[in-house]
Amino acid sequence: MSDMKNNYNEGDLFGVPISTSEFIIGLIVKVNNNKMLCYFFSRKVSSLTDSKIEIERDEVLLVIMCSALGLDKKHWKLIGRYNNWDAKDWKVPNFKRIDIITNKCYEIIYNDSLEEIDSKEVADCASLDDFPEDGLAGYGYVEKRLSRLLTF
Repeated sequence: MSDMKNNYNEGDLFGVPISTSEFIIGLIVKVNNNKMLCYFFSRKVSSLTDSKIEIERDEVLLVIMCSALGLDKKHWKLIGRYNNWDAKDWKVPNFKRIDIITNKCYEIIYNDSLEEIDSKEVADCASLDDFPEDGLAGYGYVEKRLSRLLTF
């Protein structure tokens, strides 16, 4: 059994394969054990060797909490530190949770350790439309979601 050690940190960039020759860039904003808050960007790249990969806030395609297993298994390729990393610029957003049984909507608040600290019921679900969805995604789900988002 191999010993998988976290070799990634907040502010690190990584590549997620979306085809045999293209990657989407991810940014680790927060990490707590094997749980990460990541921002993924819409620009596709064909090489992960360029140490000057640029990302822009207006190119964010997906914000999601996900497992670090894709990095641990080396399926996602660690690129290195984002040159302009400043944690103050990348806060933990509030998330939305929709209870499919009751149809109630909640705004979910996490701390910087990615621990849920509060939830508020919201009367107007539409007010949460721009919030990322609450939950913890596996790396396969993230890849499929990115592929779907890129086809629209």
